[in-house]
Amino acid sequence: MSVANSIFSRDLTRQARSDDSPKLVGRHITDPNSLAEANYFLAHGMTRAQAAERQAARRREEAEAQTLSDLNGEPPRIVNTKGLGEKRAALANYFDWLHGEAKRRDDLLQRRAELDATIAAPAETESKIHDAVRKTAAAMMGRVHASETIDRGALDAQLSSERHQSEAAKIAITEIDRQIEKAELRVARLTERESEFLHPALVEAADEIGVGKLYVKKIAELRAVTDLIFGLANTVGGYGSGFEYPADIKFPKATALPSLSKAASGDYFIGAAGNIGVWKALALALRFNPRQDASKFVAVPK
Repeated sequence: MSVANSIFSRDLTRQARSDDSPKLVGRHITDPNSLAEANYFLAHGMTRAQAAERQAARRREEAEAQTLSDLNGEPPRIVNTKGLGEKRAALANYFDWLHGEAKRRDDLLQRRAELDATIAAPAETESKIHDAVRKTAAAMMGRVHASETIDRGALDAQLSSERHQSEAAKIAITEIDRQIEKAELRVARLTERESEFLHPALVEAADEIGVGKLYVKKIAELRAVTDLIFGLANTVGGYGSGFEYPADIKFPKATALPSLSKAASGDYFIGAAGNIGVWKALALALRFNPRQDASKFVAVPK
């Protein structure tokens, strides 16, 4: 079936299904442009306009990728980071990197504002010329002294120069807007990366003040106590005893801290079994001597 017949067949089908469809009086199905568009759609699954928009979007993506291509990886070594840890040094360089890009963006925005002022300048001078004309007319009518009139020649020269600068600024502003757009993209990209450098520096700072070692140390200290309490609960616990049966305790791992990078799973774990042996030994001793010194059997951690 030809393209023309295919279009005609679809129109007849649509009209048959809906009484609201406009009646087919005549359709320019032999129009070369219409046929070319239909053939393009059949071949590519989209219209020429859709294809052009897709190509434009791809070009924009490629241009953006090129604009941001040098903002990946580690920040350049810009500032003096002597005395800082590796991660804090990277953070210091990152912020200097970001501030440099923001400064370039702000300079462009300032230049953009100056161009806007240049474009607006002729209007202000034209207003002064109109005032000068009105004052001259007033002097002619004797309402003001001639000395109060303004030198029109100087204003005309100023206006001519300002119009020239304004026209040039209108051309320049198109280019600077493109530069601002790129600068905004670069600042946004670096801003997105803040956590890549801030979080590792925060971890490094935490480890420097010893929270990592203190964490596992306190778990170990707690384990020494819970080992006794859990063991006692498992020995005498049950209904009406006042002891709940213990459960395993798993503390969150913190191996991202350099001092804990080699910590084992057991360093974060307290088992529910506890130390039953010492309580059984004490129980046996109490059978023979209720006055038995418990500290001789159970070493309570300090």
